[in-house]
Amino acid sequence: MAERPVRAAFPELRHAEAAALNATLIDRALPADQARVASVVRSPLDSGWYRTEVLEVQSDSGEVAKVFLKDFGSVDKGKSRMEDRRERERYFYGRVFPDGSLGLPRYIGEIWGPDRFWLLLEYIDAVPLKWCELDVWFQAAAWLGRFQTMTARKLEELDASGRFTKHGPEYFENASIRAVKGSARFGAAVVSTAERAAPVYLEYAAGLMRSPRALVHGAFRPAQVLVEEKATGPRICPVDWEISAIGSCLYDLAVLADGFEGSDLESFLDCFLAGASWLHEAPPTLIDLQAAITACRMHRTMKWLGAAQARGMSEKVVRDLAGSLLLAPAAPLR
Repeated sequence: MAERPVRAAFPELRHAEAAALNATLIDRALPADQARVASVVRSPLDSGWYRTEVLEVQSDSGEVAKVFLKDFGSVDKGKSRMEDRRERERYFYGRVFPDGSLGLPRYIGEIWGPDRFWLLLEYIDAVPLKWCELDVWFQAAAWLGRFQTMTARKLEELDASGRFTKHGPEYFENASIRAVKGSARFGAAVVSTAERAAPVYLEYAAGLMRSPRALVHGAFRPAQVLVEEKATGPRICPVDWEISAIGSCLYDLAVLADGFEGSDLESFLDCFLAGASWLHEAPPTLIDLQAAITACRMHRTMKWLGAAQARGMSEKVVRDLAGSLLLAPAAPLR
């Protein structure tokens, strides 16, 4: 049988699934006329929440390709709205960026439902941005500007798809409510701190929502941005789009630049704006970025408080988190 190497490598798959996977690998991973899959070697990766693997696929003509497999069915707790997350990432790669534009992983295919949710992508031999020199961080900011410019023209279509979270008033208000409720088991003092911080947080969130809307990654941290060294320069490759959203154009930049100050922060903004030609009429200022950093920092803390019990956080950690909210300055007037 043509798919025998695939069936041997994936004994857990049903016959139809193995046949579909075999065809997908030939068509998308090994695009050669009349090629057959000669062998598949599966290597597990240590990647945290999900079971992930690298598949080394060889054709009978000697071509070799590496494919990344992400098993969304391997997580049954710890992540909220799991169905929405996996469908969002599936849509992002399969419909919005199937051919790997801007250096994103190329969509290979999927084995999807009713009890198996495997996403197959081009494997990127890369390192996280957090291990790279500062200049590469600035290049990631420029990538973000180009990404927003490319997606700006179809933002209404993406919004209408219903796949992406909306960073609107309800989104931030719910985060505040969950933070107060999540603090309850850690004592009245922690609840009181979260309640006092909530109005300041919502003021910053309101400022964030006044900036132009864009398609945002939602967690544009150095661990989620991969960098592959190429002869033409670094390939910037953000991954894990499962909480991507329609929100502020400054949201991802603020997450990336959090912790930087002075000329470094100015460089982040300059590099971002160099790629974000869609913002040329009213580009955000350094003050806007600084406010966005505070807003995103508070938002992250609110989310942590809301999930504190589920994540098994200690009372001391929760107290420290709540206390950090009160360090934020009053939101700037606009």
